[in-house]
Amino acid sequence: MSFEKEEPVPIFVKPEDLHLYNSVKFVDVRSPTDYAEGHLNNAVNMYDIFTYLLPTSTEEGIHKMNNHFQTRFGELGITGQEHIIIYEQSMNKQYGASCRGFFIFKHMKHPHVSTLEGGLDAMIRFEGSTQTITKETPVIIPCQYHGNDDDTFDSWMASRDDILQVLSNRLVGTWLVDVRDAVEWLGLSSSPYGVDFTPRRGRIPRSVWIEWHKFHKLDNEKHVAKSKSNEQIQALMTTYGIQSDDEIIIYCFKGSRAAVALMKLKEAGYSNVKNYFASWNEWSRDFQLPVDDRILVGNKK
Repeated sequence: MSFEKEEPVPIFVKPEDLHLYNSVKFVDVRSPTDYAEGHLNNAVNMYDIFTYLLPTSTEEGIHKMNNHFQTRFGELGITGQEHIIIYEQSMNKQYGASCRGFFIFKHMKHPHVSTLEGGLDAMIRFEGSTQTITKETPVIIPCQYHGNDDDTFDSWMASRDDILQVLSNRLVGTWLVDVRDAVEWLGLSSSPYGVDFTPRRGRIPRSVWIEWHKFHKLDNEKHVAKSKSNEQIQALMTTYGIQSDDEIIIYCFKGSRAAVALMKLKEAGYSNVKNYFASWNEWSRDFQLPVDDRILVGNKK
């Protein structure tokens, strides 16, 4: 692939297609412990892709996050010109950490970003793989990261003000989609970090619940989670009455599971989709923001 021609790279790259791409830099978003036990050759470890919490979706909060990742990219030798391929262990075990990474890289205007379909597990199970697993730490040459100022990437970042506007306008064809796990949607836990990690449980009013696992399918032969086909995603959304040109804002706890859904929806042709990246971590802590705090056990919808 020639970046001089600015050819687009796919959102998801299958292990069997890696040989098609040049100038690849792997980003491993697993924990430092897992990374040290074995990672793809020349992969850099960036666990804070998964752990960084955006406390508020204000301009100040987003600016602080931008500065953090601008620095981190440079420290890891990421220039903005390479093809970044992000991976986790398996796409259904770390709350979609690699998809969160995709979202962050796109937000930082990196023009060539993909996620490894099925994660490291899929790579290991691919018999024709030429990629090697190593414990050696790659040589990193720090640099100055430069996003593509001319990139036509339209911001996929939604703020709490965007949510409030949806709640206020109540327009047909606008959707708030909650993709959190059942225990959070039902009001039994505030987050994956603990039952009372944030002060309130529940959901944003008028939300529709489509659990993030519904965007995956299990490859029974290889025992790895993969993304559903575009046709399957379209059929899933049709069951909720959501059309491809509707305005959709997705949220979870910290924008990770929401990124899974956003990527699949974008790939399936849903053009007006955004990720409320600060998500429940911000919303539940601001007592001026409305919450539906009913416990929905026995009535998931």
